[in-house]
Amino acid sequence: MEFFRLTQAEVVQEVSGFSAAQPEIYPIFKKGRMAASYALGDLNGDGQEDLLVANPAGAELVLFLKNSGHFDSPQTFPSFSEISSIASGRFFKNDRAAVVVVSAGENTIGLSQMDRGGRLSFPRQLLIGEGEPLVCEAVDLDDDGYDELALVSELKGEMALTLARPENRKNPDSSWVVLSRAVLTGVKRKPFEVREVAVFDDNRRGLMIFVPREAPVLLYPEEVDGLVLKEVAQASTIRESLLKDIQPAQVSVFDVDGDGSNELVVGRSGYARALRVKHDMLEMVDQFNALRGDDVVSAVIPLYQDGAVQQLFFYVSAAGEFQLLERDQDGVFRYRATVDAGKINLSEWYQLEETKGATEFIFAGEDRFWRLPAQADVWTRVVEESFETNLEDVHYSYVEGADFNQDGRFDLLAVDGQSHVLEILVKEELDWQSRMFWEVFEQNLHYQGRTGSNVEPREVVIADLTGDGKLDFAFLVHDRILFYPQE
Repeated sequence: MEFFRLTQAEVVQEVSGFSAAQPEIYPIFKKGRMAASYALGDLNGDGQEDLLVANPAGAELVLFLKNSGHFDSPQTFPSFSEISSIASGRFFKNDRAAVVVVSAGENTIGLSQMDRGGRLSFPRQLLIGEGEPLVCEAVDLDDDGYDELALVSELKGEMALTLARPENRKNPDSSWVVLSRAVLTGVKRKPFEVREVAVFDDNRRGLMIFVPREAPVLLYPEEVDGLVLKEVAQASTIRESLLKDIQPAQVSVFDVDGDGSNELVVGRSGYARALRVKHDMLEMVDQFNALRGDDVVSAVIPLYQDGAVQQLFFYVSAAGEFQLLERDQDGVFRYRATVDAGKINLSEWYQLEETKGATEFIFAGEDRFWRLPAQADVWTRVVEESFETNLEDVHYSYVEGADFNQDGRFDLLAVDGQSHVLEILVKEELDWQSRMFWEVFEQNLHYQGRTGSNVEPREVVIADLTGDGKLDFAFLVHDRILFYPQE
């Protein structure tokens, strides 16, 4: 996480500990009509999972390359507009993942790949199935080590799932072939996400399709003429009641009771409940209670010890907190502690591959994401970068950041609320440098507001306030808002 104190600015990285209290926060763009879409995959072939984010309002993809356990500064690449879904997968026989992009606004599907020069290509249009494409996911349902594309589309009011793959996996320019198509019976609204879930016989992979204000659809691949999908638990009262209108982030998949089979663990109001798929039906296995009966559990994170789940972290978005549950000797998970974490409009969370023995988690939000390192006994901090201002008697109160000049690098706006000084910091090669500074002159002799603090400006908003595509500033000073448009 980034924070500033006194005259020295230190960019600090959690290197151990499940940093629920101090997640690394990565703002991406201004919140808009559509939420961001996320995908994880090794896009440059270096063996580390990179993070790709679709900005539906900006017709672009934002790439965070993983580098020795850290994310590099974001890079932006042009793409479709109004992107509703992206999926990163190993579709071809090479060392780099490819990305499928779905634009509901343009009614188009495309494929992007990173070239050897580091450019993420503009999507090449794919012709897959019929109807209006809605959402997609990369899945390996036949366990051959290569991904298929699960695509949900709408045709004349009918929702359907199509499975497809490249005709020639050795050729990135290959056309794609449809493996199967399944009509989603009874689904009236447009699905908004597809997930691969390994909860069927012997932990076989299947699909879970999320639908607004409806129960999700569970599908399992039958061994008949290839990948033919069959709906599971259609008549289940548990699916219709407990899972209705569930959000993807509220669903986790792991082995709760240590019997070798995975369960669906679903967060609800006041508790999380574990379910198993058995004989084409859903069966309740266990329940884990939150601290308060009205705590809506937004995510359930399992933490392991000696190969078994011994702790659970509940994220309660409304309270901006993590609740720790531990397994007692009788096998029951009980509440132990609460850790303040802040709020994020959580849409999904991901578990990254282990790096040096430590698992990491990504909390994906509508306009930002968090990176949370895994659990350890001791939390330590290491100063990675620092900046000390040359301005006399300037002491930073807080800092905001964004790519102000759109050069692909993160810039910082440091504010001294005591001296009313603003300073712009930019990354030059390896060091942070001061680009410019100024003093805010704004006095209101008639202001009769709060007098308990003389920190002014006390709040800042960074956004395109003039509609010219450039980021501007707005500051709250006393009872007024000051605008600083960028030229």
